[in-house]
Amino acid sequence: MGLDAAATDPDTAAPLNVAAVVQHHPARRALLPSLLAALDGLRPQVVSDDADNLHWNAWQMYLRCLRAAPADCSHLLTIQDDARCCKHFNTVLPKVLAAKPEEIVCLYVGGGGIGQGVVRAADACRNWTRLPGQLWLPLVATVLPITIVAQVLAWADQDEVARRARMDDGMMGRFLRQRKLHAWATVPSLVQHPDQVESLIRRRAAKGRDRHRVAACYIGEWSPLDIHWEG
Repeated sequence: MGLDAAATDPDTAAPLNVAAVVQHHPARRALLPSLLAALDGLRPQVVSDDADNLHWNAWQMYLRCLRAAPADCSHLLTIQDDARCCKHFNTVLPKVLAAKPEEIVCLYVGGGGIGQGVVRAADACRNWTRLPGQLWLPLVATVLPITIVAQVLAWADQDEVARRARMDDGMMGRFLRQRKLHAWATVPSLVQHPDQVESLIRRRAAKGRDRHRVAACYIGEWSPLDIHWEG
């Protein structure tokens, strides 16, 4: 089950039914209550990794999240368990997706190279930016139309590199390049990666000091309901 959007795709007038899946590792169970509360309107599922950190495989976990998509949803939000949503997140998400109903939408983009387009868009007072042809795709909080979810799962079974890969963001970049697809990012990001806990590859938390590991441009305390997301 997911969130039935009041906003609709203007071409088909079909309501958007958004589902959410949290990509979770048991070492981070303390993070779940606040994230699940923030996603309450989406009735999120939690897909938990049973392996210990030494055997952690981000790509296989991401595919498990995609496979958990309810059959009746139109879009699937996958969000990592150490992410934090902006206020009014559940209310604004359908409005955001209704503006780009057939596109991949990144609700978080970190600083550094790929985040510079987000910064430039913010400086130009634009609320969207198309991410460049990716070497990788940021997956802290990303929404895929269910049609693209199906494509990714079929491709992952067929692509030789994908079958033995471990890193999720790099594999999604490979998928986009092969399919000649692009992703869009909200400007600003509606999800933050505060980097307050050790990563699953044993990288110590920088607690916001590493610009590559926090949002390039985060909405903060501003209300996303004040932004006109159309277009």
